[in-house]
Amino acid sequence: MLTKVSLLATSFLFAFALMPDEAAAAPKAKGAYGKPWRLHFESEFFGLTHTNLDGGDVDVDDEWTSVGFGIGRQALIDGTAAGGLGTFAVFYSRPILSFGVGYAFSKERAIVGAKVALTVDGYDVGDSGHFTLVGGRFIPYFQWMFLPERWARPYVEVRVGFGGSASIDDDEGPFDMADALHVIYPQVGFGGGVHLFPVDYFSIDLGLNFDYLAPHTRVTYRDPPPDNTEWDKYGDVINFGVLLGASVWF
Repeated sequence: MLTKVSLLATSFLFAFALMPDEAAAAPKAKGAYGKPWRLHFESEFFGLTHTNLDGGDVDVDDEWTSVGFGIGRQALIDGTAAGGLGTFAVFYSRPILSFGVGYAFSKERAIVGAKVALTVDGYDVGDSGHFTLVGGRFIPYFQWMFLPERWARPYVEVRVGFGGSASIDDDEGPFDMADALHVIYPQVGFGGGVHLFPVDYFSIDLGLNFDYLAPHTRVTYRDPPPDNTEWDKYGDVINFGVLLGASVWF
């Protein structure tokens, strides 16, 4: 009897020893390990923007808030219904899909990089009053990822950059004076989110962004020109957005 019990116990222990433990059985999410370069595309598919003209003017006509959905909707000022501003608001309503490159270090958890975006558009094409717009932005960033070896890795991010646009009015009618409207703006922001790694070296990126922008404008005129305007602060813009993106690590 004792011999049978001993054989049974020995067989059980041998079989148990051959079973992989839980840690070994769980697949390791390689994520960015050994692949320090990050190539990513992103857009804010939900945005809420508050605009206040003249840096604090409390006039109700000088403030507005807009909300909207849509891929490629990352904008300086969302919406064109800006009261009496007319075409000025159109110049800032830029849907943008950003492209970025980053480099990971400190065991592939710290990332430095930059995001860029460019847009070119034409308005009233075919009419005598048509004009074109060229705009873009360049936003360097620093990001830190948490929970290494997990397939879901939270992160925090800070960023500082700038952007701008130039709109050229091609209307040569008798009442036209404006030649070009130039816009420049610094941008600072922070955010957080999560990188989801369904497969190694590819992530789906979800996040929340908060940004402050201070647009400045300047107008130049046709020949013979009146005095061109100087750079002047247009207002303050606060933007909250929900980010959707994807990254390839190599």
